[in-house]
Amino acid sequence: MGTNYYAQPKGCPNACDHCEQRETVHIGKSGRMLQGYPTGAAGDPTPILSWRDWKDWLPANSVRIVDEYGREMTLEELVETFESSSREDRERQYRWVVEHGYGGRGMDWLDDSGFSFTSSEFS
Repeated sequence: MGTNYYAQPKGCPNACDHCEQRETVHIGKSGRMLQGYPTGAAGDPTPILSWRDWKDWLPANSVRIVDEYGREMTLEELVETFESSSREDRERQYRWVVEHGYGGRGMDWLDDSGFSFTSSEFS
């Protein structure tokens, strides 16, 4: 169990066709596991394959960051949430995912900072 974090288009709390906003993008969960987007996210073709990619993508796409309960947070707060987790905990999360076949073959990886990533859907 843990809290999920999302990037939403500013100005529209629920992305939809009427305002032509991009969809909500899942960032990750519990400060240990991040969503990877090998072919980009929300119409931006830039791949997100590492924690550094997320830290670049979020401000470049002018999104608001919210948790699964709708609480808004700053980029700095999100960074603190994820970077306060230990590398050991993040790598343990990755090993659990791989051992249990959670994501699927070739869909999970560790980045250079030891963050667990998956390109499969999770919540």
